Amino acid sequence: INPDMRRIFLRINETGIQYHYNDMWVGTIAGESRFLLEPQKAFYATLGIKLHQRFIPILNSSTIMLHDI
Repeated sequence: INPDMRRIFLRINETGIQYHYNDMWVGTIAGESRFLLEPQKAFYATLGIKLHQRFIPILNSSTIMLHDI
């Protein structure tokens, strides 16, 4: 696969009863990102290529969930 760097996106997926996600253009497959997560909700990230309305996943993160302390 020879991805066009203008099409590299990070999809933040919220798991639960309903499936919600947000796509963010990242432009590279190297680096790091930081997010503020809501407590008691589970999330995971997917790095992928977005072509028009299609999202082709490359890599998934583990699920992350913040608990109230």
